[in-house]
Amino acid sequence: MIKLRKISMVLCIITMLFAVMSLSGCSNNSITGIWAFVDDDGQISENSKMYFNDDGSCNDIDYHGPTSADPVSYKVMSDGKLVFTMEWDGTSSFDLAQSEEEALNDYHKYYISGDTLIFRKSTYKRV
Repeated sequence: MIKLRKISMVLCIITMLFAVMSLSGCSNNSITGIWAFVDDDGQISENSKMYFNDDGSCNDIDYHGPTSADPVSYKVMSDGKLVFTMEWDGTSSFDLAQSEEEALNDYHKYYISGDTLIFRKSTYKRV
């Protein structure tokens, strides 16, 4: 009887851990991926894409530093700030907006929710 109780307890704990791990993975607000520009008509552009790679590198980001330097890597900080390391300009950062509207009104903020990214007042969809 005691052995059965211990087995039941272990199975219950394993089930609870699995449930917690599954729920924590439900948020898809990671910026990693390929993002395509969405025009004013809601059409997704096949020619204008930004790449946020798994290894922290990035390509074709629609932003250039003061000397036209391109971002070469990115990092999302614990407070949500998006920090780019530029080719030769050091770093540039963008604060996480609390709403789409806030990001659409401020070039220095970005917003992400699921497969939607707003960056520098433009909308992108994950492809």
